[in-house]
Amino acid sequence: MEFCWDARASASSPANRVLTSPHQQNSRQQQQLAGENLAQANIQKYIHFVKEYGVLCCSEHKAGIENLDVHLRQKHSVPVNERRKFIESCALLRRQGLGSVTLPDAGGPPIQVLGAPLDGFQCKQPACSYLTRNKGQIRLHCNSHGLAFKTGSDALYQKVKMQSFFPASGRQRYFVVCVPDVADSGADARAHKEEVEDILAEYARTQEERKRQEQVMDAEVAKTDKTGWWKFTEWPEHFANRNCVHLAHAIRLPRRDEPKLQKAARAVEQLVEQSVRGLSSLPRETRRWVKSAQANEIHQQPIARLQNPESQARYAGYIVMFVCYVLRIVAAEEADKESEDTESSEGSSTDDSSDGDGSSSDCSDESPPEAHTGRRVKVDPMKDAREMFPWKEDQKLLATMLWEALDSNDEAGHIVLVRRMLSTFIMTTYIRSPFESGLVHFAAVLGFDSETRRLRTAKNYSYLVAGMVYCVRVISVEHLLPPAQREQQGLVERDHYLDLRKRFLADGSFSPTSQLLSLLAYGKFIGMNTGNAGNAFWSEDKKIFYLNGRPIVIHHFQLMAQELLTELEDLLWGELLWVRSPGQRFPIRLDLIQDDVACTRRGMSFVTHGNNGLENGLRWMLERMMQDEQGRKLRSGDGTWNVARVKLYLRSVKRFKELELANLHIDEGMPGRGTEITSMRFRNGALQDRNLFVMDGQIMTVVRYYKSQSQFDKPKVIPRFLPSRLSQVLVVYLAYVQPFEEYLTVEVLGGSFTDYLWANEQGPWHTDHLTRVLKRETGKHLGVALNTLDYRHTAVGIGREVVGDVFGRGYQDEVGEIEEPEVDEDGESPLELQSARTTKIGLANYSVPIDIVKHLSMRSIETFRPLSRRWHEFLGVDGHEVRPSAARKRRWEEEGDGQDKGRDDLAVVVPQKKTKPGGVTASAMSRAMQQALGQATASFKSDEQEQAMFAMVNGQTPLVVVLPTGGGKSLLFMVPACLDHAGVTVVVVPFRALIEDLATRIRARGIDCVEWVNHETNPASVMLVGADVAGGAGFLKYASSLKDKKQLQRVVIDECHLIITSSHWRPKLAKLRNLRVLACPIVLLTATLPPVLEGVLGRSMLIQAATYIRASTVRPNIRYYVSWCGRGKAMEAALAMCRRRQEQLRGGQKGVIYCHSRTACEMLAGALGCKHYHAGELDRTEILASWLDEGGLIVATSALGTGVNFPSIVFVLHVGMPWSMIDYCQESGRAGRSGEVADSVIIVEPGEVERRIREGGASVDVCAMGMFIESEGCRRGKMSEYMDGQRVVCSDMDSAGCDRCGEGRIEWQQAQSLAASEWQEVEASMDELRAGCAICWVLGRAGWQEHRTMLCTAQPMMMGRDMDEFRRGVRDAGNCHSCRRCWVSQKWCATGQDVANSCQWPNIVIPVARAATGIADGLEIIRQCGFQGECEVSCQAYQ
Repeated sequence: MEFCWDARASASSPANRVLTSPHQQNSRQQQQLAGENLAQANIQKYIHFVKEYGVLCCSEHKAGIENLDVHLRQKHSVPVNERRKFIESCALLRRQGLGSVTLPDAGGPPIQVLGAPLDGFQCKQPACSYLTRNKGQIRLHCNSHGLAFKTGSDALYQKVKMQSFFPASGRQRYFVVCVPDVADSGADARAHKEEVEDILAEYARTQEERKRQEQVMDAEVAKTDKTGWWKFTEWPEHFANRNCVHLAHAIRLPRRDEPKLQKAARAVEQLVEQSVRGLSSLPRETRRWVKSAQANEIHQQPIARLQNPESQARYAGYIVMFVCYVLRIVAAEEADKESEDTESSEGSSTDDSSDGDGSSSDCSDESPPEAHTGRRVKVDPMKDAREMFPWKEDQKLLATMLWEALDSNDEAGHIVLVRRMLSTFIMTTYIRSPFESGLVHFAAVLGFDSETRRLRTAKNYSYLVAGMVYCVRVISVEHLLPPAQREQQGLVERDHYLDLRKRFLADGSFSPTSQLLSLLAYGKFIGMNTGNAGNAFWSEDKKIFYLNGRPIVIHHFQLMAQELLTELEDLLWGELLWVRSPGQRFPIRLDLIQDDVACTRRGMSFVTHGNNGLENGLRWMLERMMQDEQGRKLRSGDGTWNVARVKLYLRSVKRFKELELANLHIDEGMPGRGTEITSMRFRNGALQDRNLFVMDGQIMTVVRYYKSQSQFDKPKVIPRFLPSRLSQVLVVYLAYVQPFEEYLTVEVLGGSFTDYLWANEQGPWHTDHLTRVLKRETGKHLGVALNTLDYRHTAVGIGREVVGDVFGRGYQDEVGEIEEPEVDEDGESPLELQSARTTKIGLANYSVPIDIVKHLSMRSIETFRPLSRRWHEFLGVDGHEVRPSAARKRRWEEEGDGQDKGRDDLAVVVPQKKTKPGGVTASAMSRAMQQALGQATASFKSDEQEQAMFAMVNGQTPLVVVLPTGGGKSLLFMVPACLDHAGVTVVVVPFRALIEDLATRIRARGIDCVEWVNHETNPASVMLVGADVAGGAGFLKYASSLKDKKQLQRVVIDECHLIITSSHWRPKLAKLRNLRVLACPIVLLTATLPPVLEGVLGRSMLIQAATYIRASTVRPNIRYYVSWCGRGKAMEAALAMCRRRQEQLRGGQKGVIYCHSRTACEMLAGALGCKHYHAGELDRTEILASWLDEGGLIVATSALGTGVNFPSIVFVLHVGMPWSMIDYCQESGRAGRSGEVADSVIIVEPGEVERRIREGGASVDVCAMGMFIESEGCRRGKMSEYMDGQRVVCSDMDSAGCDRCGEGRIEWQQAQSLAASEWQEVEASMDELRAGCAICWVLGRAGWQEHRTMLCTAQPMMMGRDMDEFRRGVRDAGNCHSCRRCWVSQKWCATGQDVANSCQWPNIVIPVARAATGIADGLEIIRQCGFQGECEVSCQAYQ
């Protein structure tokens, strides 16, 4: 058992003090202990014996040990049995006590186990050995010698290095050590680095301690911090010196590993539901007393079931938390008793004994253990809860009985015990302090927000206590007036209830309920009189609106509205109406529709109006269904409805309605509150009018607005107008799809009718549904997920800027609204039923039998119509905009080479001569483009590309085309080769890699393509020729022969910028001017030709009168960074960065690292273990093919820098300053060719830019590169100013940004958008699998839609008990609450974030995962559900 080591710095030093194992002193003891199982593997790392001085030391704490037992127990948490054995093994060591330790001689080598020597000061007076670390103390000591101390003088003292066996305060006995000068600067640097790490580690421990202290409420609160709310609640005093984080953790909802608490939670939920259900059997007057807060005054309205089921579930969750809190305290106290019994039986003789030196304490252990070690003393998280919770009367007894009863499965008994226990906490009073009540104490703990680690303000707390008050009331009446005895209850029982209500449930009764009512009233008062904190601001140029720090780009916001509307139209016509050709879509003349707004007959709307001709929509849909192949699948071969297909169609209808809801909420103008929107009716109901009208060719939505007494007086009504396109969609849906949807729901599925536009079997959708839709769509299209309240703030903030202050004020003036806070838990405040003065407008507020038309005035219409119209114009949805492509990529991603994408809206058109298309018909051009692209549909990527194409086909010459990298230059010579009578197009290519790449791509499109080699005589549609031979006599002779045969149509020089940038080292490029002897059109293509170099190119190629077609070369999807490193550290920095990138590349993603030399290229590739590419490699083709197939990194020179088009490159790194701006644009342009966001990084050493500019002879291209690196301001702006002659900065476009313009914003938005899109796919797949068998779907079996998962017999090992066993083996690696039935996070599942509700995806995730583990490529099948990220759950293997 060797656990000691030589702790001295120099083994050869004559003053060396050798550390010896205590077992070397007694070999017999060593043999005896050799086989014993002590904690030796860990102890030998820390405990060392310095034999010469007789001191045991700890290397982790850098100190000697006096009391070994205390040290092992407190600092290392060594179990008692192992401590005993280890202490016995050290009993024979000759140890010295604190006062008897002989210190080492001064000037000896350091003792390593004591850590790095400390800086100190030593008095230089003869016979004085005073040592201290404090400079002030050495001054005082010098004065004691009668010597005047002078600042800076070293005559009186000297700096030394020193150590101490016992560094605790007041016990130090320092001794001077000698730290020899190390000639090796590397070793010195390592020592310094270690010292820095030690300092940082020590500070990290201090920070950790500070975080733990922040969990504890301060004993005293500054007067300036005590607001009226804190004075009223008395929470700061109540929690003084208590760990609030532990308390908040104790009231958490039950986890899956707490089965007894889960049973208790179900019992509470059933009790609340049972109590609410029992309200219906109470007399109305009794229910009015139940709702009243006053002792002697009845409430105007009776208490009733909440109309929002989610609110009741959330309210019940607070009582669940209270019951769990009580039971955890009971369980903790029982565990303490068991622990005490165990310890008492074990004995404490070892813990109380010393280790033989007579000392009673470990002098190095006086400070808290946490301050000096990474090991924490075991913390009891329930300590404060046990000590603070007040028990009264029979409360603890009933809680203990409930805890013991939860071992059984008697659910009815559980409910009875929960009700009895809760009644004891409710039916009680306090004398001195409200905190004498356990319920009030819990309400205070509920006021601590564990996420922010702060107490909740009144506005953020009121809705919590409102839920508690509601549950207390319904549970109390359930307990005092049991529903089962309602028939027998009479005056005695009623008076008994009223008496107890007055004593325990009314304001001013010194009861827990009285305190809760006071908190609720005061909190609501503060909330209604306190505005929202400032959370929004604009960028200086008004292009970005910031909400809570999240950037919302105005241009993105406009495009979101346009894209959502286009998506809605395509979904309606393509999937619901089976009209897939845009040309077959038919409009409805809204200006001719008659709508009698005064008609109040039930079931009436403009659709049923006889003069509008819209009443036969169901017939049209049935006939259309029979005509369409997909539609006919709704019917089975036997003439019955295919229920599975019907459900699938209705899911598409639901998706349409969700998009419709998002479009209406965004497009109508000033957004209404959630329930105002989701409760809209499209036809008159039994009590209320509809909310949709057609007025002057537009849909007008009218909603009621209730505040305070509004539900008792006449309501205000707010009209909003929809844009014409959205109005058209809504009318088509109501006339055709809605009747068909209603028929399928009622006749086929046995559902019911509804007058609501958005409804399910439970009734109208709630605000939380609107919130889910908004978050999904804004996250997907905007890159910022906005909930209902967030969007309201955003729309008002933007509207006031782009429409005017009247946008926000107009609604307030009309409805008399005061801007007050709107609580939104991804929805709205749940205070709706607590009083008339609520901040939420719930469904109950709208259930008033009043004709809406009576309160709709022309004044309100004329007020709101202009606001809506201006908002539509701003969004671009007013019917006059150009529709965005439905296949358009995300705005911050530039389109790649796929020509079927939408055009680049950011192209800057700077043509010097206009070219007009002619000669070739549009149909012929279309066919040629389809062949060149290999796609059924094709379009030009930009106006400049289209202009250049027709100019080439028409033979315009000389022609210079400047398109950005990825802008489709290759298409310009591929399309002409696909036309009839194409002839020969010669393409001059500068690099071997580019020739091979082009040849492969062109031949793949069925185009005749040949590379010219010497003595070649045959023609080809596309003849590729290397730039080094194209100007020579051999090729000119061949090209002349083609010209003589009238076969040569044009000569295209690709990457023509190299003629002026590379001719100094490739002189043969200058000979390309010889191509001018061929009397044929000549076209020069490039992505990088700065305007300042146009004249140089013209002189070099003899094309002074050329026509230039120029597009912006800006690449919006590339992020530009410059990273500075130390002198001579570029390769080291590059290696570290590339290693990090290697870990991040996924799914075939690639990266290119550019080096200046072949040697550096090979060296870096070797260090990274990846491939390298340069002109000297003989097997370049194989290297390139392997890299393209495998992905990852490749290190290259500029040989891989121009023209090549490789997909999935997301990272480009330049080690050192690029040769020039043109080279940099070309090489960085290799990235992001498929539209993905990519990073381009330059690593630069100090002084490198100046050196390169001197070496380059102050070339304008090199200087531009230097300006890009060193100048201030936007890097994209510097690049575009030089490359295009126009400055375009990141904020001018939907760009990925640069390191000067906040590139992280775009990355964050992209992540938000990706997450929203992925979740939408997952959600759709889950909905689809709900109607069938998830197991058969995974196994690929036909008929998976014909039966449910739990009835599947396809796999014997995937049924019943086996599935339950597999379910138990699944663990949640995401540290989040998940639904117990579907295993999806409650954030997304309908169960809600807090409590278990009805799950909409039961038995899907687990069966899918289980089935996937039994087949090959199972994970890939799981990904087909839409999952594209890292797994958040892991499954044990079950075979």
